[in-house]
Amino acid sequence: MNQSAASLTDVKKVPFHSRLAGKFFLAFVPLMALFFLGTFFLVPYFYRQIGLRAIADHARNMARIGANSVGPAVFFEDRETVDEVLRSLARDENLLFALILNEKGETIATFKKTPDLDLTPFLAERIGLPRDKWVWVENYLLDYQEKQLGKLILGFSLEPVIRSTGSVQKLPVWLPLPCSF
Repeated sequence: MNQSAASLTDVKKVPFHSRLAGKFFLAFVPLMALFFLGTFFLVPYFYRQIGLRAIADHARNMARIGANSVGPAVFFEDRETVDEVLRSLARDENLLFALILNEKGETIATFKKTPDLDLTPFLAERIGLPRDKWVWVENYLLDYQEKQLGKLILGFSLEPVIRSTGSVQKLPVWLPLPCSF
């Protein structure tokens, strides 16, 4: 009987390394949860910001190239060259629309990826995201020989950035699964 009482006390004793593992586990689980929550919210935010910056740089470069190409054509009233510049700009898969306006604000030429697209909200002087947040708008002044001729307005789709941000946001959901096994 004495022997069985000794074995009961041995079972109740928890070795030192198990208590340490439990403390480590209690400290590690909240840190892992914090890491995954931070990954779930912060990674997509920064990914979107990087994507927006890339679209903005691309839009600025396309507007600069287009304005430098179309400026002399507007000055010399060369409609064929204006149309050729619009066709070359239209090759960009993310370009939704391009407007060329004269100094009075009248439309010289237009490109729209979809014919039913209303361009009136994009005629403002703003550069960047309009209210709908699906289009990046870039305005660039047209000039030739130091004479201001009008402006070029380009609209780029943000759909690839939004789609990729959504797919990045789904990634942290699957990350804890391998860690739990």
